[in-house]
Amino acid sequence: RHIYLDPCTGTISGFIDLESARGGHPLADIAGFSVREHPQLTLALLDGYFPAGPGTGDLWALTIHRARIAAFLLLFHTGRGEHDIAGRLAAMLTADLAAITSATPAALAAHLQ
Repeated sequence: RHIYLDPCTGTISGFIDLESARGGHPLADIAGFSVREHPQLTLALLDGYFPAGPGTGDLWALTIHRARIAAFLLLFHTGRGEHDIAGRLAAMLTADLAAITSATPAALAAHLQ
């Protein structure tokens, strides 16, 4: 029910999950996915959306949304005493803040590349 297929080729062309549908920048969903999933899955997802690679504006959006989401989740998991997850999120946030500071946005946080 959540997977769209291209009727001509039979290949997956997208997916949707309306469980947490809300307004906002479309790349926030991909950034959120990248915070929680394995980097290879994120790269595969990005290849589907950006066959020629994401543009500079897309990289900025991914980096900023990922930093925002990682900061929120870091606070959440730290408050629950989930230090392993919090450490991973802190590393991601640190990498994304460094990317923002140095004006080098990325599809994935630098420590995952």
